[in-house]
Amino acid sequence: MNRSISNYGKRRISAALIVCLLAASMTAGCGQAATEGGTETGESKLVVSVTKPAVGNVEAQGEFIGTLEYEDETTVFPKLSGEVTETFFEEGDYVNAGDLLFQLDDAAYRIGLASAKAVYDSTKAGMDMQLGALDMGRNSDVNTLKTAQEGAAQIRDSYAYYESQYSDLEDNINDLEDDIDDMDDDKSAAKKKLKKAKLALKAAVAAAKEATAAYKDALRRGVSGNQLSLLRMTMDEANNAVDTCSSTVKALQSAISGYTTGADTMEGTIDSLESSERGINFQKNNL
Repeated sequence: MNRSISNYGKRRISAALIVCLLAASMTAGCGQAATEGGTETGESKLVVSVTKPAVGNVEAQGEFIGTLEYEDETTVFPKLSGEVTETFFEEGDYVNAGDLLFQLDDAAYRIGLASAKAVYDSTKAGMDMQLGALDMGRNSDVNTLKTAQEGAAQIRDSYAYYESQYSDLEDNINDLEDDIDDMDDDKSAAKKKLKKAKLALKAAVAAAKEATAAYKDALRRGVSGNQLSLLRMTMDEANNAVDTCSSTVKALQSAISGYTTGADTMEGTIDSLESSERGINFQKNNL
């Protein structure tokens, strides 16, 4: 700081000396010209011009390289993970609370929802059928008593009733078996997708390792600027791809597990319905 003040003081003294020297030179020149003129004409007068030295400010301008940064930044944390399929804003846009920013691929979640719904429907159907079997058992007791009291005609009516119930159970069993076949097809499709997803995950992991190694090597060699930023962005994108592929694999594995559970539940319901059929046959044979 002292050195800067000293240099500035020197510049002020040098400027003042230059002004004084110019003034003295002008005075001497004017005096000589006036004297010579007086010699020739005898009427010339000596004219002297005096200028006071003045102290002024010297302004300096310069250009500098810098980086502009946002005053405020906000990190967005989605409640669900998934692949971003569409964005609804550009960098630098103003957004408000509640604005839709991204759209995620919900295929895995829809698969999980469909699986959960299938399990629910099959379980509910099984419970309904069991309740129906209990009601049917009570009705069979009542009908058996009535057939004993009303004779052969009532027995024929009861037999027809059980035949109808048996037919309904057969239809329900066939429907459940069709549902199991459909679920097996969905399970097979999910397994194929899982195989592809695992291959994609393996490739993503390899790419992430390569990108990370390239970034670390650039750091070791002292690379900076846009080149280093590009390598860092490539590494981050590769790691994000690994996370996305891993989530897809987990979702498909969960869906396959759900299909298996649903099929097992339906098989149990079929066993229950077949047990009800045996009960109906017993009732028919004992009319």
